[in-house]
Amino acid sequence: HETLERAREMLRRAEDALDGGRAAEGTALIARVREMLRAATREQASEMTDEALMLRIEKIEALREEARNFVETCPAPGIKELMARAEEHARLAREHTRRGDLEEGAAEASIARNLFQRITETCAR
Repeated sequence: HETLERAREMLRRAEDALDGGRAAEGTALIARVREMLRAATREQASEMTDEALMLRIEKIEALREEARNFVETCPAPGIKELMARAEEHARLAREHTRRGDLEEGAAEASIARNLFQRITETCAR
C-alpha cells in the first residue's frame, strides 16, 4: 500500500508539472512511477508461494459455486460453454500449482476468476 500511495503522490506531482507547462518534469515523474510499479509487481510475483496460490484457488472455488448456481437458470446463450471453460482453467490452475509451476498456476487462476465473475455478472442481470 505504501508503494501505491507514493505512486499516487508522484502522479499528482506529474499532473501539476504538466499543467504548469513543465512537460519534461511531468514525463520523468510518470516514467519513474511506471518503473516503480513494475518493480513492485515483479516483487509480488516472486513472493507468490504455492500456499498463497492454493488459498487464492480456494477463493475461486467459492466464485465457481456462485456461478454454478446462476448457470442452472441463466437464459444467456453460450453460458454453459463459458462455465465449462472457466472450470477447465480452474482445474489447470490447481494442476500447475500442484506441480510447482506457480506462474502458470497464477495465470490460470486469474483467467478462471475472471470467467466466473463474468458468468455471475451476466446471469445476475
